[in-house]
Amino acid sequence: MKFSHLIFGLMIGVGACSAGTTEAYFTTRQTAETFGPTTEVFTITYHFGATDREFLLPITALRDTLDTTNKQLGFSIVDGSNKPTTLGTTTALVLSHAAIRDGRYVVPAGTSTDFTLVTVWTRPAGTSALPYRMLVTSLPFTMNVRGTAYENHLNPSELQYYITPPLHHITVSYTLKQK
Repeated sequence: MKFSHLIFGLMIGVGACSAGTTEAYFTTRQTAETFGPTTEVFTITYHFGATDREFLLPITALRDTLDTTNKQLGFSIVDGSNKPTTLGTTTALVLSHAAIRDGRYVVPAGTSTDFTLVTVWTRPAGTSALPYRMLVTSLPFTMNVRGTAYENHLNPSELQYYITPPLHHITVSYTLKQK
């Protein structure tokens, strides 16, 4: 019985040691909020870092992009069936306190940090915001391992979690006028 406890303890220890060298890239928070009669704000916060490699990540974000430069995050506004829509206009930017080098955020080896994609969607008047949401379609990054740069990106099975909740309600404001 004690031998099995030893084996189990060793497995936990090895797992804990190896976890420090693996990449950490996961989404931690997603929001969808209505601001005014035709404006929605979507955010997706994600975390990146590793003990043994440096990462370079995009600052800029483009809607429905086919960018292959590995320097821009791609996203879509999708309907309830996750099909992209071309309705309206968007403005987006990735925010972080990470240092910037060559137009991209830098996450040094041995550190990790958060990033937040903020997207403002202005839709045509008379168009409902329900049930639209934002989906990250491309998250490229450069990984620097002991001086060698590797271009990479999150794959679709990882990106499926980079989606905001659908808008469930729309806040309506009004002003009462006295007669």
